[in-house]
Amino acid sequence: MTLPAATAEATAAVLSKAAVRAADQLGLRQTQMARLLGLSAATTSRLTAGDWLLPQNSKSWELAAAFVRLYRSLSAITGGETQAMRDWLHSDNVALAANRLNGS
Repeated sequence: MTLPAATAEATAAVLSKAAVRAADQLGLRQTQMARLLGLSAATTSRLTAGDWLLPQNSKSWELAAAFVRLYRSLSAITGGETQAMRDWLHSDNVALAANRLNGS
């Protein structure tokens, strides 16, 4: 099913804003967000400023949707406590012997 242009643009705006807000709540820098979504630093800057929207059916769209789902899950688990979500994301994963953000 193909969405009308206005609806597709509105959907892109919603996911783009949600990804930016989730990154902000989790304390991610733009460089980390760029790496997470597979975008360049310049594109991420435009995304954050609201000058660029995630293109539907792209890899960055899929990654942003997964990231927003992760954010919502963390929010549900922690009762919406921002600091608890940040602590979880920025801490080391003992089982994998790696940091969740950079894999090292």
